[in-house]
Amino acid sequence: MVTTFVRRSPKAARGGLLGYLPETITVEQLTEVFGPPEQDTDPYGKTKHEWVLQFDDGTVAAIYDYKGHRWHVGGLKVQALNHVLATCRENGVMS
Repeated sequence: MVTTFVRRSPKAARGGLLGYLPETITVEQLTEVFGPPEQDTDPYGKTKHEWVLQFDDGTVAAIYDYKGHRWHVGGLKVQALNHVLATCRENGVMS
């Protein structure tokens, strides 16, 4: 299991869709774990909340609510999804 500290990374790219978080996870829960999201930064209005995170091993992940639907997790490597899921589990956001 991955147990890394995450921090915001303004230079990181979203990459491609890797998977989803459970639909029951709220923006408030994600904010508690990852800090405040960037809001309304998509010029096309398709994403309202987004976190771009860089983990200690350099893996970059993004969490975003594309078109107001469930939470998407993006990145360049599947490790990004694994890190996000592990961090959510470690912080009690999901089992």
